[in-house]
Amino acid sequence: MRQIQRTTDLPNTARRVLIIDDDPIVLAMSADILDKAGFIVRTASTLSAFYLATAAWSPEIVLMDVCMPEITGNELCRLVKTSIPGIPVVLFSALPEDHLQKLARTCGADAHVAKTEGLAGLVTNLTALCEQVVW
Repeated sequence: MRQIQRTTDLPNTARRVLIIDDDPIVLAMSADILDKAGFIVRTASTLSAFYLATAAWSPEIVLMDVCMPEITGNELCRLVKTSIPGIPVVLFSALPEDHLQKLARTCGADAHVAKTEGLAGLVTNLTALCEQVVW
């Protein structure tokens, strides 16, 4: 088993994040950077993998792409919110910022992060969300 060095000592070291994205490269890179930042990460690339992951594991945050082939971003966000009540949902998408922000408001997401902000932006925004949410 390889040893992972954390890039920072963040207050979210025990936060469990489920990432849902159909792009295997984005999924792997996002999982790797969040793992190194101290999050406990699981991934799902399909709707059925999402159901399996949530049945076997209790995430505290769901980070999701909104352009999935099986389901729209609105539907997926609402599904997550009803499947795991009270869980923060963060939209993570390459959509233009204004469209992503509007989508987050309409579907009930707690936050959004544009993929154009890069992986450093992902860690920063997810950490900020963890600091705002009281578990």
